Amino acid sequence: MSYFAARLFPNRSWFVRSAASLLDMRDVTDDPIGAAKLAGSRPFLIEVSLSDCRNRKGFPYSKDGPHPFVRTARAYAEGHVNSYQESPLQQYYDHYQPKNAAEALALPGDPSPMLLAAPPYGVVVPWEGRALADARNRCDQTAKRESRAHGANLLLEHGTSGVGPVSLEKGVLEFSRLARLVDGIRANGYVRSNKPDGDIVVKPLLWDDQGFRFVLKVGKHRAAVLAALGFDRIPVRMKFGKVAKMENVDQWPHVRDGLFSPAQALELFRRIWEGEPPPNAVPPSWMGIGG
Repeated sequence: MSYFAARLFPNRSWFVRSAASLLDMRDVTDDPIGAAKLAGSRPFLIEVSLSDCRNRKGFPYSKDGPHPFVRTARAYAEGHVNSYQESPLQQYYDHYQPKNAAEALALPGDPSPMLLAAPPYGVVVPWEGRALADARNRCDQTAKRESRAHGANLLLEHGTSGVGPVSLEKGVLEFSRLARLVDGIRANGYVRSNKPDGDIVVKPLLWDDQGFRFVLKVGKHRAAVLAALGFDRIPVRMKFGKVAKMENVDQWPHVRDGLFSPAQALELFRRIWEGEPPPNAVPPSWMGIGG
């Protein structure tokens, strides 16, 4: 046990674990920084407010917000829809069909040629080093893995979960995943596990002294359903690394390589922080309408 941990929690025998183990901090702290100091290089589990969670485009996981997964799960849970056709998810995919990554983000200013040439699902955030050129391969692998896990074999040509257009088969698959989760969580509650895919996984964003927001990396369907069902706080897994700080914007990897201007990078950070999706992503019929 580290000196820091021993002084803070002298009676916590749970802290002495394998270096590869997941540390459950939910009864200890909800502060990611404090948890990270205890966990070191190991992943850890804390509870966070679901309203502080976002996807990579800025959609918030709030019950009354514009997230298409949340709206669809809520519509299903409340008995308004029973199929993909005419669901909020279909409305979203029919409306939001950007031609490239620049149009998908719809940031102010002139987009870089790299974003104009990238596919619409090829979205990266400027403060992480993930290569834009790897987007298609990553999305292709994800599409295959997720579809096979749910009894299908849909390649990338059927579309991705984040943008339209998608094939009918892909839309039905995404709707079915949400519906099954609604039914399962209603019947059994939300059950997590220590398995590799047993948790919602997030990456924290810190804005000076204003606190944290959490960008989802894994578990976007689970988080959407939990939001739709009215959960306030959820357990999330994270491995705390280098935190994006706004004052270091000029050093962010995709600002340095010219993918984003500093102003565009800060605007994307602000949008995600505030829970504002791209202005072209939300169907007009949803504007100003909660639930």
